[in-house]
Amino acid sequence: MGAIISTSGDWAVTPTTWPWPRIEFLSHYNIGITTNGDKLSLYELELNDSGSYVATHVADIADASDQVDISISDFGKFFMLAVRNDTDANSFYSKVHNWYRHPGVDASEEGAYTEGTLLRVPRHQTCCNYRGQALIGGIYAEHPDWTGLGKHSFAWSLIGGLDFRIVDNTTAGHGNLFEGMAGDCEIWKMMPLGSSVVIYTNRGVYQTAFVAGAHPGWANPVKLATKAPKFGQCIVGDEKVHYFIDENNNLWKITSESVQKLGYGNHLNALWSTRMILDSHEHRLYISNSDSCHVLHGDFLFQSGQYYTSLERFQEGLGGLFIDSANKHSKLVVHTQDFRSRGFKTVNMLELGYVSDQKVYGYVRWRNDSGAFLESEKKEITSNGIVVPMVSAVDFQIVIETEEGVEGNLSIDYLIVKIKYSDKRFRRGSYVPDQTAT
Repeated sequence: MGAIISTSGDWAVTPTTWPWPRIEFLSHYNIGITTNGDKLSLYELELNDSGSYVATHVADIADASDQVDISISDFGKFFMLAVRNDTDANSFYSKVHNWYRHPGVDASEEGAYTEGTLLRVPRHQTCCNYRGQALIGGIYAEHPDWTGLGKHSFAWSLIGGLDFRIVDNTTAGHGNLFEGMAGDCEIWKMMPLGSSVVIYTNRGVYQTAFVAGAHPGWANPVKLATKAPKFGQCIVGDEKVHYFIDENNNLWKITSESVQKLGYGNHLNALWSTRMILDSHEHRLYISNSDSCHVLHGDFLFQSGQYYTSLERFQEGLGGLFIDSANKHSKLVVHTQDFRSRGFKTVNMLELGYVSDQKVYGYVRWRNDSGAFLESEKKEITSNGIVVPMVSAVDFQIVIETEEGVEGNLSIDYLIVKIKYSDKRFRRGSYVPDQTAT
């Protein structure tokens, strides 16, 4: 990814600018969003002959804040931008703004972007493109055409046009969540998933699907999860898989076939001002804030030394905007284990098969209830791959890491945990005092 050339805006990612700047590569345009003094500004990026991106300032879209959530409906040469500022203490009207990119106009010319409410489009705080049809949610009813709609409402446009009015056609329409409870429900995000659209709210997660027929439209939503996202920035996905972090810091995964609570709340509870990025090509989820990054790949959650605000796949690999951590050591944390017993047991020994060019250490995190984990003494693993924690508790997390402050490689072949059960009350059948977990 090339450098960004601009006469304004903060384009270096730092703890004070986090989670900006951000770059979005759309189907026709490249856009950048970053702080510009006390404003959050929108730029259009054009690649020049030297491989750098020239940034043209097009609009100030919100007050500078780390709690701004942005949705984009990409229709090629036209796109919609919904901006929601959670730190704005004023009315819903003042904290939600909509911007439109009009085709056929250069970014530097007047009329390329307009802000406000179009005659045929109500003000909204989230939007998405479902197979060429625009959907919006979290609606501000400022015109008689939208009477009865509110933050709990969603709407769909005329098929083949950006018109949400239902007077003159039969393919536009709207629906509500929690009918009669408009003040209690607020739609934060809408995203396509397979043949449906998932609606994320402060009251849980819902799913709606398109219904064909004489009067085509969208079905009444059904509830997928009672847990609500932590806030709008904690939701990401593509048409195959979605992820969100709930108010208890647990990570969830949603596909067309299932809804799974993945957990990891103990690892994600310190994250604030979260930026979630999904690399659909490598099936990796990046969850970053200004001083840490967790990466989910398959069933494994690990940490990265780079904290990302943007990631994009290019021919030469993965590029983006990030904070580069000074600490490059490798670290493996095995998710919380009770070894199928809620009684006390002792981790006697860790046996590790590994290759590393640095010193490697092993220890355990432990707890006896649902509170915070404590850590045992960090010990260097012997030349034959052994470390002896000797810690008794109910829940454990196993930690293997290289020396802090030293960049090194760690390749693990196997990890064997040897435990002794001292509390027989939770054991059934033949009692085996010693057991090995791999």
